[in-house]
Parts: sequence; structure tokens; C-alpha cells
Amino acid sequence: MKPSVCTCLFALLFPVLANAADPIPTQEREDRIDGARKIVRQLATELSSELRTAMKEEGPEAAIRVCRDRAPAIKSRLSRETGWRITRVGTRVRNPLLGMPDAHESEVLSHFQEELDQGADLQNLEHTRIQKAGDARYLRYTKAISVKPQCMGCHGPEENQPEAIRKALETQYPADQATGYKPGDLRGAFSIIQDLSRPYREP
Repeated sequence: MKPSVCTCLFALLFPVLANAADPIPTQEREDRIDGARKIVRQLATELSSELRTAMKEEGPEAAIRVCRDRAPAIKSRLSRETGWRITRVGTRVRNPLLGMPDAHESEVLSHFQEELDQGADLQNLEHTRIQKAGDARYLRYTKAISVKPQCMGCHGPEENQPEAIRKALETQYPADQATGYKPGDLRGAFSIIQDLSRPYREP
């Protein structure tokens, strides 16, 4: 896959972390990145499918339940299957206990937004970095998430939300900040952390 503008930008900003300090062979690094992309696609596909089905059968309010219950369950299952930490983080979070980005993710999201402001295609924005923590080494993969038109009922301007959805969000997420988006905005990112001390196996 052709690297995004943001991937190239980070390679320039962090040349040691992105290249010279990689503790793994180039082919393994590429395999790990491809594996992360595969898991992101699987997570996005499963979640989108469940959202469409629930909304068709039960109405727009069902999307809240799917995101609240099924999204964490899918991420947990994929994390167990791969041995990786798999999460979604937001630019503005609905549940601070689950969607708050860490320092690295916040930095990546900030650069994603800068790239978008300069005309980059959000669908192509991804970033990879080798991160050190003491003697441990981790591969971190981050993939941008866009706001889709079907997300507007829950994530659009509050004044445009159906009353049932607004009331449900106020009840279930009193600290909700994940509103006010428009289609095509940067919603957040899929974030995957792979422990490089564990042998890689294709997901």
C-alpha cells in the first residue's frame, strides 16, 4: 500500500524512531503493519454491519446500544485472538473511560488533522511508529476514522439530533462531547499496539 502523506511526514519528524531504531527486520515490520491493517478492516466491517442491521430492525436509537456494547466486545475478542491491544479513540470522546487517546494517539490525531487541513484524503491517513518503554519495544499502528453520513444522528450537531437519541445520550453519557461533527470530519482513530517481544503470527 502506498504510504499516506502523514506517514511520510512522521518519518521526517521522527527519523530515529521511524527507521534507524526499528528492532525488527523490514519484512517483519511490513507483515506486522499489514496485519494491523487487516484487523482494522475486520473491526470496521463487523461494527458497520451490526450498526446497519440494528438501525434497520430497531431504528436509529439502536446505534447507541451497538456502539456501547458490541464495539467493546468486538475489540476485546480481536485483542484476545491476536494478542494485540486494539482500541478506538476519539478527537472528542463520548465515554472518557474508553475513548480517551493517550499522548501518542493525541499527537497522531493532531497531525492527521493538519494533513486534512492541507487537503489530504482522510481515508489514506495512517501512521506507524516503534515506541520504546524501558527495554520493551512496541509497534504502534494508527488509522484515521472519518465521520460517515449515517453517524450524524448520534454525532452531528445536538440541535439536529432526534429527540429519542438526544435523551438516550444524555442519560447514558452525561459527559458526552462527541457531537457537532459533519460528514468527512476526523472522528478519531483505530489504534493497535503490538508487543515486539511476542513472535508475530498473521491474524
